[in-house]
Amino acid sequence: MRLYLDVETYRPLDAAPLTGERLIAVGVLEDWTAYKPESSSVWDGDRVRLRLFTEWGLGGEARLVRAFYRYLYNIVSGGSSGSIDFVCIVGFNILRYDIPLLTLKAVEYGVGDLAWASGVWSRAFIVDLFQVYLPGNCMRFKGHTLQSLARAAREAGVSVEEPHGSGADVRAWYESRRYWDIEEHLKWDLRASRILDLNYRRILGHMTSRGCP
Repeated sequence: MRLYLDVETYRPLDAAPLTGERLIAVGVLEDWTAYKPESSSVWDGDRVRLRLFTEWGLGGEARLVRAFYRYLYNIVSGGSSGSIDFVCIVGFNILRYDIPLLTLKAVEYGVGDLAWASGVWSRAFIVDLFQVYLPGNCMRFKGHTLQSLARAAREAGVSVEEPHGSGADVRAWYESRRYWDIEEHLKWDLRASRILDLNYRRILGHMTSRGCP
């Protein structure tokens, strides 16, 4: 199975990433479809399943982290029925941000030590769309965002809906308890990541055909 992953955080101060961050939501899309572009139109609940782990739904960051790791450990261990042969975790910038943050939180809340948390993640294959699509941005980090890739997808004729706000809006939404907006933004990130993953050949081909200045 493929597991599309994204997190939302609250950082009250303008500090460096992973510094004083509060994990407020984790979203995953379980994808049991064929790994091909034609699967982009398949969203039924039997083959593509959304799961959200939120601070407001579970009663705090610690409970969120523990619930998520119970879920993830079960998945990478083969699932309750032992029917999962391998797991591919896909997301945007997850190697530099989401996975390191989730690893830190596992240690912080005593879910497991660093070796245990690293071992859980190492049981899965990891695809980071940030790195996959870097050639389309001339190997430049600046301006390389999920939103910019969604625009490139539409230019290439691949349907990706407009985003619900941006990551910059999450702080204000959280402070005003607009949790629905955070969840909708998180869902968009997951859906966009899935479309970008399934159609990367077409989208990346379009991006690289423009050349680099």
